[in-house]
Amino acid sequence: MGDFRVIGDIGRSLRKVLESDPWEGLSPKPEIVFRPPGTEERENPSMVSILLFNVREMSQLTSSPVPRSADNFRGPPLMLDLSYLVTAYSDDPIRGQDILGKVMQILHGHPVITGPDLQGSLAGTGTDIRLSLHPLSPGELASVRESFSCDSPHPSVCYVATSAVIESASEGSPGRERYSRRGGKGS
Repeated sequence: MGDFRVIGDIGRSLRKVLESDPWEGLSPKPEIVFRPPGTEERENPSMVSILLFNVREMSQLTSSPVPRSADNFRGPPLMLDLSYLVTAYSDDPIRGQDILGKVMQILHGHPVITGPDLQGSLAGTGTDIRLSLHPLSPGELASVRESFSCDSPHPSVCYVATSAVIESASEGSPGRERYSRRGGKGS
C-alpha cells in the first residue's frame, strides 16, 4: 500500500522497465518522457511518450475499513486502475512503428512490475503492478490525443496498470460509515 505518490511512482516504474531494456535492434534508444511531443526541444529524434489519461477507482475492493489497533481504524484504501497512452515518435514513420513494436515486446515480457523495477514509494514494498494492453476504438484514441493536443497521428497503444493502492489518510472508529461520492451511505 502506498501514499499519494503511488500514481507518479507507477509512471516512474513503467519508465524504468522501458529504459532498462537494451533495445536490441534499435539504435539509438528512444528517449522515454512523460509529456507530449513538441513541448520541449529534444536531441534524440525518437521518443516514447507515456501519458496518464484516465484514473478509475476499483470500488468493489474498497468497502472495508482497515484496523490499525483495537480502537483506531484507518479508512479503506483507494484502489485504482491507471490508463496510459503510450506513443512512439520519430522523424521516420516506419521507425516510429518499430519503436512501438519494441515497447509492446518489452511490456509483454513484463506483465507485472515488481522488485527492482518499482520506483519511489513502491520500492521494497513487495507490491505487484499488473500491466495489460487495453484496446481503444479509433474514436476513443482520437479523443485522448485531442486532450493532449497531439494532432498528428503517431502509433499509440493504451496500457492499464492495476493494483495502485493509496492508503487512506482518515482515521476513525470501527463504526464509522462510508459515504459514496454519489451523495449517500454506500459500499
